[in-house]
Amino acid sequence: AARAPAGGDGRLLSEAAVALESRRRNLNRERVELEELRLQWKTDVQAVKSTGSAQVQALLRAARNALDDRAAVLNQSIGELRALERAMNLQRRSRRSRPPDFDGLDAGDLRSLPRSRGDTGGANTPRGSKGGLPYSAWSAPGGDE
Repeated sequence: AARAPAGGDGRLLSEAAVALESRRRNLNRERVELEELRLQWKTDVQAVKSTGSAQVQALLRAARNALDDRAAVLNQSIGELRALERAMNLQRRSRRSRPPDFDGLDAGDLRSLPRSRGDTGGANTPRGSKGGLPYSAWSAPGGDE
């Protein structure tokens, strides 16, 4: 099965991140609005508590139930958003740890890639010595080279 090019995966993740950020902003706006409505409800309950009729108190109870229902839906949406964000972050981490996709490259393309130099920090190590000593220093004294 052919895999999509790595650039396509990155673009898809980027678009998903934008969509999730937009969803997060919308949910945050809804949370703020809901909190304002709850505060207004609380103020109304305090004002009606001593002088309100049974009909007004029933209306406030219905409003409270509606706010509770809306809060439950909001909490579920926030939980789903967090799950999607965790999944996207896992996908990003796995993409970073995955080796590059070399499908479709020929040997000439591979020769043009930079070569790894081990743990030298990029410095070139002389090839004619080992441990800083010339090869002749390895031989036994008086031995042939």
